[in-house]
Formats: sequence, C-alpha cells, structure tokens
Amino acid sequence: MAGAVEDMFVNPVGVSASFLRLFKEMIDQSGLDKPDAKDVCDQLVMPATETKSEAFFERYRGKVDEHGKPYIGPATVFLSYAWKFDINIPFEVMLAYAEEKPDTYFWFDLCINNQWKAPNRAHDWWSTTFQECIRKIGAVLLVLSPWDDPVPLTRVWCLWEIMCAVASPGVDLIVRLPRAEQEAFRREINDNFRSAMTALVTTQAENAESWNPADRTMIFEAIEGTCGFHALNAAVKSHMRDWFIQTGEDLANELEAEGKQLTSEFGHLCFNLGTMFKDFDAFRKAERRFDQCLVAKKHLHGDDSFKLAETYNNMAINYKKAGFVDKALTAYENSLRLKLADPSVGPNHVKTATTYNNSGSYRRKPRM
Repeated sequence: MAGAVEDMFVNPVGVSASFLRLFKEMIDQSGLDKPDAKDVCDQLVMPATETKSEAFFERYRGKVDEHGKPYIGPATVFLSYAWKFDINIPFEVMLAYAEEKPDTYFWFDLCINNQWKAPNRAHDWWSTTFQECIRKIGAVLLVLSPWDDPVPLTRVWCLWEIMCAVASPGVDLIVRLPRAEQEAFRREINDNFRSAMTALVTTQAENAESWNPADRTMIFEAIEGTCGFHALNAAVKSHMRDWFIQTGEDLANELEAEGKQLTSEFGHLCFNLGTMFKDFDAFRKAERRFDQCLVAKKHLHGDDSFKLAETYNNMAINYKKAGFVDKALTAYENSLRLKLADPSVGPNHVKTATTYNNSGSYRRKPRM
C-alpha cells in the first residue's frame, strides 16, 4: 500500500467537476454543519473507505459521468487551500474554475490522498518528490479567504505549495477568491486595501501552523534545507504582491471598459490603486492611475479644487521614490497651492505641514 500511496505523487491523478458535484452532494446530505476538511475526512471519507483502507477517489476509478467523461484522470491543477476553511469554499472555487476550463482534473488532497496511509516524510521528500509532483501537474490553484487576512498565508502546507509553484519553471500559480470575497474585495478596495497589504508584509513562514505537527516539522526541515525561511517569505510576498496589483488593475480596467473614466467611483479607485502601487514600488502603474484620478477629479470638481491636493501629494511621493525630482517638486507645489488656497485648510493646517515636511529639500525656495 505504501507504493500505491507514493504513486499518487509520482503519477498524480485528479478528480473532475462531475466528481466534485457528487462529493459535494454527499457532504450536503450528511447533516454536517459548516464542516471543514477534517470534519469531512473524519465523518465521510474515512467511514466510506474503511473496508479497503483506500483513497476516496478509488471508489470512482474507471467510472464515467452522464456525459461519458471519466471521474478520474491525470491531474491538471493542484488545489492549495486551508483545512480550516468551511469546505464549501474550496468546492466553490474549484467548480467556478471548472466552468472556465471544463477539462480540469483537480489534485484534491481530501480525495486523492489515502487518509489511512499518511506516512511521515523525510525532509528531502518535500523538496524532491512533492515538488516534482507539482511540476508534473503544471498549475496550482490557491484559494484565498478572507481576502484581507488570508488563512493560507498562515498555514505551512499552503506556503510550501506556493513555494513549489513559484520555484518550478512552467508551473502556473493561480490565485482565486470565493465569490463573496471577490465582492468584498471590490467594495473594500476603496477603503481598506491596506489591511491586505499588511497581511502580505507580515507573512512569516516560520510562524505558520499545520493540522499535523509532524508535517510542520518535516516541511520546516525541507525549507531550512533548501531555500530557507527568508527566501520563502520573500517569494510568497512577491507573488502575492503581483496578484494584488493585477487584481486592482482588473477592477479599474472593468470600469474603463464601461466608460466610467470620469466618474467619482473611478477617480476614487484610481487614487487608492495609485497609493497602493506606490507603496509596492510599482512606479509606472502608480503614475498611470494617479494621472487618471486627476483627470476624473478635475472633470468633477475643477482644476483648483482642494479635492485634488492629496492626489498631487501622493503623486509627488511616487515621483520622489522613483527619482524624478522635478516631477515630484511640481506635484508637491500643486498640492501646497491647493491647500494654502482652501479656507478650511490654509498655512497652519496639519495637512499643509505634512506636505511641507514630505517635500523637504525638493521644495523650491520662493523667489525674492
């Protein structure tokens, strides 16, 4: 049986969307209340496979759905998720992904791993056989939830799976949110995007947890014996940063496609995206969004409105970080001009002082 267990990694197989719908129906009919993966494993998978002590998917090997498609096939996507999740979350994400790519077969550990024969692995296994399994499959689907404090970034398994994906040439790391989190992201990007940025910045693999303490020990040994925690943290943060930037860009692009470039909604979004990109050192992307923000705000409020001041201020910081001194100076001066001219702000307001402080040595001395 040990050889069969190992074969699931050497010759990885996956389950189809039809299989997932059957499995989901079993869970729904079980009476379990908001079960996580461990609940499903203990209450459904283990009892269903006890007689033969086999992996759950083996019950469907060689069988086909109503369209003649096999329930089991070579894995094309490795699912990375937290066992702490309500099990409905990974199911929702997988089925939504399968709507886009119907021929997907998911390496879903709850079904593919033999839960009766879960051996302890030597640390070199994680950096050889397991990573090779990821490479053979070719894609990792990472389920993030909640969007502003993602649980997978605190789970040792997920962090290692992310690392195997980004360290393997040709492997795609696909990040997806469940629908409710997508909607929350769209709402909150205008207000609380910094909370997600904080989650990315504070990712520390050495503090990650695991259901199985033995897994944590072995994966930690693999990390220390290969890339090290510093490199793993950096790789995770870098990829998540890129995902966060692209997700924000997609939101703005959707509004552009709808012809909303001159709306308050678009201007506000561009201001927040520009600020986020500035903090991520994505200078060109920040510059573009700040420019679009100014166009929208000028259209709505006029060229001399105080509502443009913070945009100019953040533009200046972005230019300053990128080394464009003259552009930074011009943006600072525009921000100061608007703050000094507004009766509610003026020369003694803290916002004016902040801009003076930020401009520092870049601010031109007034001509005599």
